[in-house]
Amino acid sequence: MLKRLFSESVMVRRPTARHELEALASEFEPSIQRAFLKAIADIVSDVQLGRIVESLERGDIDGALPALNVDPVAFVHSKRRSG
Repeated sequence: MLKRLFSESVMVRRPTARHELEALASEFEPSIQRAFLKAIADIVSDVQLGRIVESLERGDIDGALPALNVDPVAFVHSKRRSG
């Protein structure tokens, strides 16, 4: 019984940073979503990924863009078109 409870509790995990970013990307228009997910896929450093997640959780998109290697001008232009 205890083993079953433990295994079920282990299955409930906090989403990983990568999953959180994928969920965030689902809110973007398709072209921005593809670019964002490609940038995330190119990130190999968990530290860098953590910084991006922290910036986005604070709503600091400008702080996350340099780590994503996304041109801020292109991102702003896209936000203006869709917003």
